[in-house]
Amino acid sequence: MTYNARRGWIRDTLAVLLLAGLCLLFFWAIITPNPADRGSFPPGDFGDQFHAFATFESRELAIGRIPLWCPYFYSGHPFQADIQAAVFYPLSLLTIALNWLCSGPTITFFALEWEAIVHFWLASVFTYLFARRLMRHRGAALVSAVTFAYGGYLTSYPSQQLAILEVGIWLPLILWCVDVGLARVGGHSASNARPMAGPAILLAGLFWGVSLSAGHPQTSMYVFYSVLLYFAFSAWRYRVSWRRASGSFALMQAIGFGLAAVHLLPGIEYMRLSVRAQISYEEV
Repeated sequence: MTYNARRGWIRDTLAVLLLAGLCLLFFWAIITPNPADRGSFPPGDFGDQFHAFATFESRELAIGRIPLWCPYFYSGHPFQADIQAAVFYPLSLLTIALNWLCSGPTITFFALEWEAIVHFWLASVFTYLFARRLMRHRGAALVSAVTFAYGGYLTSYPSQQLAILEVGIWLPLILWCVDVGLARVGGHSASNARPMAGPAILLAGLFWGVSLSAGHPQTSMYVFYSVLLYFAFSAWRYRVSWRRASGSFALMQAIGFGLAAVHLLPGIEYMRLSVRAQISYEEV
């Protein structure tokens, strides 16, 4: 590694640490060690739904049982098929595992708040990486990161609807992977011996699958539209042939939907049988 590259890596690391400090400062009232000064996420779906879901999942996994069915809602509830339960979302499983080490099988409200806080930090880091690549300027990338993470969108309804937050924050990282991958493919577009997609496109598919597994199809639809449009733009920008671009995009989607199939397939059946499928547009 050259001196300039090492210095750049150090500066980017410091920027990521700065974003961590800003995240802690933004949520200081929740994470303060003084219980008398401590606040919490306001009443609503975060506690009534997502904490209840996480509590049931944690207790079931603690006794070695996959939470497929929950007997506590109405006459029973196909828990794993409920897309917002996000049973296999990796970061939720990490939260549950860490909570076991600290507090036991019943996940605490504070642990779920930390999960949300970490996602705000990840949103800023992912945006920094993407903006840093596009604009080649750390200051502009930091402004972009703070704007996306703490602007009016993520700090409003998604802070209550954990699934929206956990789906949406992966978008800038997916776009970063797409940009890196198509730049590499475009640089060798004249060679038919080159593979259809490089490692960055495979990572884009992996992160797309993680985003899908977080459990909010409406937000996933917006992520998909954004990625599709940026994919097309980047293919034109880097002069990637449409054959290569289409193959790379199809591969990315196959990886993402394949990884999330354990959530999506039962979720599709569950939504088809739900009473919400029959309500009118006006009622919605």
